Amino acid sequence: MINKIENKIAEIMRHYGFGDCEAAIMASLATHGKMKAKEIAEKTGYAYSTVINALNFLHRTGCVTKEKEKKLCVYSTNIDFVKIIEEDRKRLSNLLKSLKDDIVKAEGRYKEKLSSLVFKIENALNYLDKEVC
Repeated sequence: MINKIENKIAEIMRHYGFGDCEAAIMASLATHGKMKAKEIAEKTGYAYSTVINALNFLHRTGCVTKEKEKKLCVYSTNIDFVKIIEEDRKRLSNLLKSLKDDIVKAEGRYKEKLSSLVFKIENALNYLDKEVC
């Protein structure tokens, strides 16, 4: 059962742009708690050096915390699904707004051809702006 949970967490992380290794690390830390890099490498099947590089990246981005225990680094995850979704919504909203602005600025036959797209973009923006309960 734990493998199924890990796979789903990793799938979510990949969906939001994490690589396979980073997603596997996040899933392992989320399900097993604090771990040393060597343990993570053994659990995920990635080379120790690959895990260290991924952990450094995840630490820099704030997704993983690092503590010292008996002279060794121990890692834990800071998965915040709400924050990930909020950032994704903002990014998508900004892309849609930029696209709409470009269409509005278009001239000639392109503006006419793309005018129906503006309506669809506005619908998407309205949907993204709705409060999720």
